[in-house]
Amino acid sequence: MKMKCGNFRIRDENNLVGISDKTVEHLMIPECVTKISFMAFAGCSKLISVFIPKTVNCIQGNLFAGCNQLKDITVDADNPYYDSRNNCNAIIEKKSNHLIAGCGATIIPADVTGIGQFAFAMQEGLRSITIPDGVESISECAFMDCVSLVDVKFSTKLKQIGFHAFDGCIGIADLLLPSGVGVIEESAFEGVQHIYYSGNTEGAPWGAWMIN
Repeated sequence: MKMKCGNFRIRDENNLVGISDKTVEHLMIPECVTKISFMAFAGCSKLISVFIPKTVNCIQGNLFAGCNQLKDITVDADNPYYDSRNNCNAIIEKKSNHLIAGCGATIIPADVTGIGQFAFAMQEGLRSITIPDGVESISECAFMDCVSLVDVKFSTKLKQIGFHAFDGCIGIADLLLPSGVGVIEESAFEGVQHIYYSGNTEGAPWGAWMIN
């Protein structure tokens, strides 16, 4: 059963599945919500800020696809499952210590250990990103179709890059990978023109146009 709570489309009383008005600029999620579904805010092209309440205990992926104006992501400090530590403008899952949703204004905290699936997917507002040394893995589709992304600085401790992680990032002209990366899954860099890497590429299905 779906119902509307103002601008929010809520199913089974507590599952936020979408937004009725895609032109909304500011969203404060009501405390009746405990779950936010996959792509719940997708296509909200004018969205600037969103506030996640303490009641939310489950967040699925690719929340902000097409939310290219988004600059402010805040999680209630009393939420036991997620946070937006250090005013990072992102959602961090506390249990895994992975960043699961970000935007063009995100600054990845130094203590985060992984980038989750679809975390930045289809974020045209993302132009550069620094992945700090705490990050060891980048999950599948994490930066997929970030067409405005031109500058990526990788963690020196990065070990794994997932399936389609940077697929469609056509703005990246040169990409320097740390030599310690041992796992690079299929089509991770589809569309990236030049990849520089001094590690072992034997058997790695890069999916890139050129490897130097």
